[in-house]
Amino acid sequence: MEELKGALTLSDIYMAKLRIKKLFQATPCARTHFGVDSGLEVVVKEENLSPTGSYYDRAVLNSLLSLSEEQQRRGVITASECRSFIRALFYYGPELGVPVTLVVPCGSEIHRQMWSQPGKIIVSCGNDIKEVSEIMS
Repeated sequence: MEELKGALTLSDIYMAKLRIKKLFQATPCARTHFGVDSGLEVVVKEENLSPTGSYYDRAVLNSLLSLSEEQQRRGVITASECRSFIRALFYYGPELGVPVTLVVPCGSEIHRQMWSQPGKIIVSCGNDIKEVSEIMS
């Protein structure tokens, strides 16, 4: 996947929306009373209603769908301790047939609570996420 070489454009956002449209149902927005005292209207996007309950669903799905067929076949490898990101990646990767490998620090709570499954592999190395990132680069 190519890195962005400039600012995100409205066209980029529109293309992402088109890419994920068939696989992701829009989540509703709700008006709240949070800003009543200050005269502000506060609207909350209900991302908890997405398939994984995570606001990462759209980004992960768009990223996976942006990969070439060859890249999708080879799979993705990432280092993260962000549970909501991992949940989205482990949900959409296998759904799209994209193998996912997650690298976490040795002794990570995530490694103890989750387990490798077909299409979802967890590998431990390094003492912290910074060291894991250095090892991977």
